[in-house]
Amino acid sequence: MFKRELWAPHLLLLTAITLFGVLGCSDDESKITTPVVVDDPWAMSLARTDWFWASPPFFGSEYLANNADLRSFDPEDRVGAVRWFIPRERTLRRYLDPDLTGQDRDETQASMSLFFRADDGTWDAEDWGGIMQGISRVGEDLSSAQFVEIWLNDSQPDSSLRRGKLHIDFGFISEDGFWPKDHTGQFVVGEWEREDGILPGQDPDGVWTQDEDIGLDGNEFGPQRYAPDFELGGDTPFPRINGTARNNREDNEDINGDASFNQDNGYFTVTIDLKETEALVDVVYDYGDVGDLVSENIAWRKYRVPLASVDEVSLGVVPNLGRVTHVRIWYEDPEPGGRATKELQVSEFKFVGDPN
Repeated sequence: MFKRELWAPHLLLLTAITLFGVLGCSDDESKITTPVVVDDPWAMSLARTDWFWASPPFFGSEYLANNADLRSFDPEDRVGAVRWFIPRERTLRRYLDPDLTGQDRDETQASMSLFFRADDGTWDAEDWGGIMQGISRVGEDLSSAQFVEIWLNDSQPDSSLRRGKLHIDFGFISEDGFWPKDHTGQFVVGEWEREDGILPGQDPDGVWTQDEDIGLDGNEFGPQRYAPDFELGGDTPFPRINGTARNNREDNEDINGDASFNQDNGYFTVTIDLKETEALVDVVYDYGDVGDLVSENIAWRKYRVPLASVDEVSLGVVPNLGRVTHVRIWYEDPEPGGRATKELQVSEFKFVGDPN
């Protein structure tokens, strides 16, 4: 049944939406727009420009009640490299369904890559990396949704070697995810960062100009300068693909477009343990003749999590499934010995009603 499900008609709509403006990483981006959630199912955009650096996440109340986990994921603990982009190599539909035949095998599957790197060379238990998206100004009604579904590829075909946890948060989520540094080198937290009004002597006036396209850190020629190159100074992949200076678009922490800087947290949270959580589909184990995928370290899995089992975070506002304004995905690894770099691919990230 799941093989038929993969290529249902709604996927064509999702693919069209995702591909618009994201074919390649040298896209000519325009002023920021608020992404639209596709109804039935509610599909999250995988367009790179619809995502932003994640604000600090929190564990759910039920998890904290049952676990003596004192970790906190602070701005200082976010790993130095957080990147998201369209993969350089095409994601083929046969990677998710090896039974496809003919030209269907080589058709492209919409996906997005995530790259996290702890620049001190060690991934510590409190290290984390993530991105978030604003999906509605007033709140998308997901009250009739029953599951959240996502396809993941962690490039680890051997299930015994998989590690780390991916979290999916949805609801009211703080938009405070970009932190420039002050003159002492400390993160500036809790301030609304935006390019409109960033020039000296100017205030935000609701009209963004090219002169203001100098990056959220206000340093046009600094590390935030946009560049679509795969390699720069020996650093890969795409070290400046998410740069905010001279990227031809207005950058703003108001990622859901409601003309305010939201800092409350009231959301639902789902945890996918990449080793322990059972996948609905695990391609390298559920299909035969996948030696080519294993040899190339391609290991796509589909996870389906019932919303009836999600945890909650309530800090400043109560989560409401009938009003979901933001979505966040973030990664952490509590076990010692984790590699400093973590790469993931995401595809078909959506909320669904009855999947049957």
